[in-house]
Amino acid sequence: MSTNRPNYGMVAPRVMLDLANRPGFLTKHEGGNRLRKLWNDLMMAQFDIFKWPEFAVDCFLGQHARIAKAIETGSAPDLLATLTDFRISYVTLVVFGSQRTTPLVASAKESMDHAAALKVLLSYGADLSLRAINDATPLHFASAIKGRPDLVRILLAHGADINAQDKYGQTALFDAMLTDELECVEILLEAGADTKIKSADSVSVDIMGPVAPRISAALGRALRKRAGEGEGAFATKACDFCGQRGVPLSICARCHTTRYCSRDCQRTAWKTHKTACVSFSGPATVTIKPTYHSDDLYASLHSTWTAASLARGEMGDKSSKTNRKAKPASKMKFAYPKPMILKIQAPVGASMTTGSMLVYDKRRDFIANLEPSGGRDAYVALRKIIAEKGVAAGLKAYFAAELVSKDELVVKTEVLSPQDF
Repeated sequence: MSTNRPNYGMVAPRVMLDLANRPGFLTKHEGGNRLRKLWNDLMMAQFDIFKWPEFAVDCFLGQHARIAKAIETGSAPDLLATLTDFRISYVTLVVFGSQRTTPLVASAKESMDHAAALKVLLSYGADLSLRAINDATPLHFASAIKGRPDLVRILLAHGADINAQDKYGQTALFDAMLTDELECVEILLEAGADTKIKSADSVSVDIMGPVAPRISAALGRALRKRAGEGEGAFATKACDFCGQRGVPLSICARCHTTRYCSRDCQRTAWKTHKTACVSFSGPATVTIKPTYHSDDLYASLHSTWTAASLARGEMGDKSSKTNRKAKPASKMKFAYPKPMILKIQAPVGASMTTGSMLVYDKRRDFIANLEPSGGRDAYVALRKIIAEKGVAAGLKAYFAAELVSKDELVVKTEVLSPQDF
């Protein structure tokens, strides 16, 4: 263990120190997973804030007035110091406390204000670039598990490096996405976080594997905006005329891509909406014949979904669910025509004219494959649109569609904003 820092009960074993001191990033198989596990296990076993000195406890509890007084009277320690073998800074202690403490009485709420405590430390010169033993910055911690969007905003406003990488090569955005901290993800994306930085394992967030659908949707919307394409239709769950949220919305029966909270809004909007209201009989559509899964194939696919959901859980996705249900072909019964919002996934590694595309709606009431045999021109057109305008490296996109009959699916070629499924 180190000898130049007091440890307050937190001692890093030699293997942890050796991993942390290796030059460069650590891949999963070169010590990254080992360091991550050691951090998690030892933080759980050894971190006891009440073994720490008074000023550190005040930081952890968000006691902003006491922090300010200690600094002003000269009794505070060096704000640029890091503590224990884990190299925890006072700013990081504030972040930790914000995620681990809750005032139990009204009087405590007034004294415990982690946002105010953070501002006090920063106003007196605390350094946002100080890193823990895993090279994580305060922004990494504030953006991840039990994320604090208010603290993320403060850190960014005071110059935190939004693209700083930890020992695993991950940025704060990477961590926020993996732990399903949607608001933190949105803040970081809005602030310009780089989505193409690669982790030690050569993964960037714009092509990241399984994460919560709502996180993937937020990323997709941000990437569309950065490309100058706008967020697209269905970007928000709000009335497209008055902007009201949190109310039931009705979809325009003609185009299926505009939503209204009331008939009054729909009538008033019609004067401007009618020029953009394209029906499903217009040229901006393709028609293709779906191929349906057998019950056996459906069961296999459902197992794949369950496995992906479990994978998200292992990666920290708090919204991960394993109980999603889908109807096999034998149980799909609709009143035609059936309007739907569909997700279409292109096959990985296939040419633009081969392979099977998976298509389904949010509730999994409808699930099928789209094959070249179902209409070659329509198939190729959809593949090209997904490759050019889709998300997840051009492998999936969302569309308004109408199932005219079991064998006739009409898909609008306008790509919708990425949805949360």
